[in-house]
Amino acid sequence: MDKKQIRILTFTLYGFILGSLLPIAGIVSELFRHEEEFSLSSVRTLHLEHPLLIIMYLVPIVMATSSAGIAFHLTQSQETSIELNKQIEIRTGQIQNEQYFLEALISSTTFAVVRLDLNHHIIKCNSAFEDLFGYSADEIIGKHLDDMITSGDLYVEATLISQSVKDGNLARKITQRKRKNGTLVDVEIIGVPISIGGKQIGILGLYHDLSKRMKTEQALRESEMRFKSIFNE
Repeated sequence: MDKKQIRILTFTLYGFILGSLLPIAGIVSELFRHEEEFSLSSVRTLHLEHPLLIIMYLVPIVMATSSAGIAFHLTQSQETSIELNKQIEIRTGQIQNEQYFLEALISSTTFAVVRLDLNHHIIKCNSAFEDLFGYSADEIIGKHLDDMITSGDLYVEATLISQSVKDGNLARKITQRKRKNGTLVDVEIIGVPISIGGKQIGILGLYHDLSKRMKTEQALRESEMRFKSIFNE
């Protein structure tokens, strides 16, 4: 017999015993009221005079049945609660693992990475982000990202990108962003919505420094133009 069956049986017995007290108390009370001594003869006479007293004998059965039902529902509720707690524990572990993976990604990548909440406030950034834009983490944590690295027309552009990612879209754009000292840097931006369990919890911004590539391409264009001018002379 398992714990569930033992609990139901125990509640049933308690209910039956408790319910049995009512007819006993009723009979004793009636005998006392009629000043009769307790005996089989007096009890028999009492039942003949008051046949409705027989109804009281149903009380132990009703109480036992009700107690069994209560025990069953309590057991079911407890089992459901235990299963729910297990699911919560498993899901919490999964979320923690996903969190550790995300933190490891942010720390190890060569991309400048910033993690944002859904209001585009900075939660965390890696050292590559600090190096690229000239801010320390302490200076920007909790600040609005677009306020820190954009201005003017770039701010309008950044707002549109931010809203698109907040809506659950992956965004990618080659543009410019502003450093702490006010200079502009050419970057490729990738905005990634972060979802756990189907619910979006934040945004990941990745910035690839294109300044060296842009300078190289500019140098190649200038060189090409010089060669063309030489051959056209």
